[in-house]
Amino acid sequence: GIRGLDGPQIYPGLYAVVGAAAYTGAVTHSLSIAVIVCETTGQLCALLPVLIALMIGNAICSFLQPSIYESIINIQGYPYLTDLPPSRISVHTMKVEKVMVKDIVFITRDTTYMELREILLETPNLRSYPFVTDKASMTLLGSVARKYLCYLLTKHLGAEPGIQQQKRKSRTASELLNTIGQFRRGSNINFNAVGGTSSHNFLTDRNISGNTLLAHSPLHDNQGERGPLAPLLYSQNYAQEAPVVSLNFALFIILFQHSLAKRAEILASKIDLDDVAIDPAPFQLVKGTSLYKVHTLFSLLALNHAYVTEKGRLVGVVALKEVSYGFF
Repeated sequence: GIRGLDGPQIYPGLYAVVGAAAYTGAVTHSLSIAVIVCETTGQLCALLPVLIALMIGNAICSFLQPSIYESIINIQGYPYLTDLPPSRISVHTMKVEKVMVKDIVFITRDTTYMELREILLETPNLRSYPFVTDKASMTLLGSVARKYLCYLLTKHLGAEPGIQQQKRKSRTASELLNTIGQFRRGSNINFNAVGGTSSHNFLTDRNISGNTLLAHSPLHDNQGERGPLAPLLYSQNYAQEAPVVSLNFALFIILFQHSLAKRAEILASKIDLDDVAIDPAPFQLVKGTSLYKVHTLFSLLALNHAYVTEKGRLVGVVALKEVSYGFF
């Protein structure tokens, strides 16, 4: 080291260690850096100056700005509950009714499937929805998870219920199809699409002569639209197929209209909630609860949101975002 004037030796490395510890502790708002420094250097002589520098740096930085970890969380927008501001009386006087969200999205027994679909589409970020008696009394009965509501909507309006509905009306459809089948067998009408292959062969010069080098004679093949006389020869088949095609199209229209009517009927009906899917005891707060108590409950119980009630009546909902912004 460097000997000072009538004093002990001065070690430049010691000042560098103290400065590095003070800077790291101020950025992280932590005093455990002193232990890390002592274990890294293996010297205890620097413990006292390191602790003093850490406390001073931590106090100044805590007053000026949050730690690096809190800054990263704020930048990324993660749900994080900030600490209570020191020596601020407003945390005890401010009530939860001032920070709660009063525009509540809820469901009732009278909610229809159409209203449920609109609610799920408009609120994709909500995990659960409050369940109340009706829109007039707004008595909170519990909460229902979004996952169950999506399952309920898919169950009644998805592909599986459509198949089940088709099975229910299979008797009527099968009778119509049997009637069409009997009509086909009786009149020998071709059901192939317009412009497709036909069971009638074209009469060309080569087919009439029968001279061919192929293993299978074209007389036994479906020639499609080949030959100059194809439009003339197909005109009779088109005239015969037209009534059946129109009948098939009419059957399709009837079934499609029936499906639309059935879907509209389901959308207009009330939802059928299972009592098992309803959480009868969601976390509730009284309207007059102080913001300090709300912060403590959210911190200890790791809550994401809570419903605010007044004499059992739902009046609002508060989440981590409202609790964090309520102090600023």
